[in-house]
Amino acid sequence: MQAHKWGPDVCHKLEREWLLPATLRLPVDGDDFRGYRTPRDWFVDVSAILLTCSWAVLVYLSVDFSLFNVVTGAFSCVAVWFRRRAPLVTAILLLPLAVASSMAAMAALIALFTVAVHRHFLIPVAVGLAHSVAQALYSAFVPGEWSNFPSVVLVYAAVLMFGMFVRARRQLVVSLNERVRQAEADAVLREERAQDLERRRIAREMHDVLGHRISLLSMHAGALEYRKDAEPEEVAQAASVIRGTAHQVLRDLRDVIGVLRDSPGESPPTLSLIHS
Repeated sequence: MQAHKWGPDVCHKLEREWLLPATLRLPVDGDDFRGYRTPRDWFVDVSAILLTCSWAVLVYLSVDFSLFNVVTGAFSCVAVWFRRRAPLVTAILLLPLAVASSMAAMAALIALFTVAVHRHFLIPVAVGLAHSVAQALYSAFVPGEWSNFPSVVLVYAAVLMFGMFVRARRQLVVSLNERVRQAEADAVLREERAQDLERRRIAREMHDVLGHRISLLSMHAGALEYRKDAEPEEVAQAASVIRGTAHQVLRDLRDVIGVLRDSPGESPPTLSLIHS
């Protein structure tokens, strides 16, 4: 199973991100997660090794001593720790050992589960069939072992089904997260587009207001030019109106430029001239 692009922007939203496996936490694609373990993976791997070693000790205490069984049990414990780096290779290496020695049986099941979690459907099924065929051959040539074959096959099938369930659940989580991420990205784009439309609307309204005020300037200036015999008070009043209108036009022009230069991620400012 490949790692997915969750990244820090997704992981920081989780309350207990340390409970995620490495396949769901790494922000890169590919198989780089094989050399990386989260706290949850450390706990699972240590528990798997303890389970494998406990099973080997129980088998050792229940059967006659054999150097081959001891070596097989030790190798299976080590293989469980490195199974994340090469799940398929580990499962294949443990196949003959699990048939020849009961000490490696638990390690083979754990490796088969890892293959079911991290590989496509057909690969764990093929590995499970290979283990079943090897077990059938062993049961056919060893007296008294054939009665255990159906239970062994059922155990293999249960491990495969559980591993595939875990894989499907992780893929569902990744799919839902991708949908959420895409929805958030679409929402940001819609918000930016709405802000851009609002900014354009404000600019158009400000353009109309500026045109109206410039027309007032032209009208008052024309009145002064036409009435050359106007009283000084009237001239001063008209000049005051022209000056105030000119200042207001300059402020409005600065507001227009500010709106047009405003970054897309910011909200357009509320301008008083729209309501004037």
